[in-house]
Amino acid sequence: MRKAPRILVCLLALVGTSQAVPPTLNYAGQVAVNGQAFDGQGLFKFALVNADGNASYWSNDGTSVNGSEPTAHVSIPVNGGLYSLLLGNTAMAGMGAIDPQVFAQHGDAKLRVWFSDGVNGFQQLSPDRPFSSVPYSFRSKSADSVKSGSITTAQLNEQILKYLKPEITTHPQAPGLIFSGQSMNLTSQAEGKFLTYQWQRNGQPIAGATAPSFNIAEVNGTLHDGNYSVVVSNDFGSATSSPTALQVDGTPSTHTVASIGMEMIFCPPGTFTMGSPTTEAGR
Repeated sequence: MRKAPRILVCLLALVGTSQAVPPTLNYAGQVAVNGQAFDGQGLFKFALVNADGNASYWSNDGTSVNGSEPTAHVSIPVNGGLYSLLLGNTAMAGMGAIDPQVFAQHGDAKLRVWFSDGVNGFQQLSPDRPFSSVPYSFRSKSADSVKSGSITTAQLNEQILKYLKPEITTHPQAPGLIFSGQSMNLTSQAEGKFLTYQWQRNGQPIAGATAPSFNIAEVNGTLHDGNYSVVVSNDFGSATSSPTALQVDGTPSTHTVASIGMEMIFCPPGTFTMGSPTTEAGR
């Protein structure tokens, strides 16, 4: 019999989005299979159940009864064990809308999750996830939610923001020695979604420098000496790389090497011998 994998799930946050009806819930979590962070396309099923887990208020496909496993699943990309989605987002295959009255009528709602790595079957993850106060805030302040039309990062706690903000994995490094007229390239790498880049010199934005790398075709000390960094941003925040110093040497890039005295003797093709010098008698 095939051994089922050990699956770890960590709830990062559950946040009610202030969108038009039907509402959606921003859910983020983490999964590991056999102790290793899962990477790939994960298969998930979701249901909102009561505190005892024996009544279903909602499920992703509407088939859950008395807390049972739904029939259909949704497919979600998982990177480094982390994933996120909008529960109730009908644009996703297998995802049904959430009735706005669920939280108004059921203050004990919890989220039940099933997961499959696509190789092993679905397993129910335990325990059921209680909601933070945010969905209930959505319920009590629905009028303000409809007016705002969106959720702000101020409504997300730091625990989930650190997973959504960009993270710089490779900081730019200027060459140790560069001469006027040479070319120079700075490169940075970052993790995150929907990233934008802005390179800076001495803390000031460089016009048009909005790619992961920054190139100068011909460096000039007057124009280009300084400390360079890059700011990587998305909707959830930004990260700034460590500054790297660029100092241009004004010495021309072509240098004369001190000559070395050498005596060259041309030997025509043929056979020749080398012997010790002869001395004359009497000398």
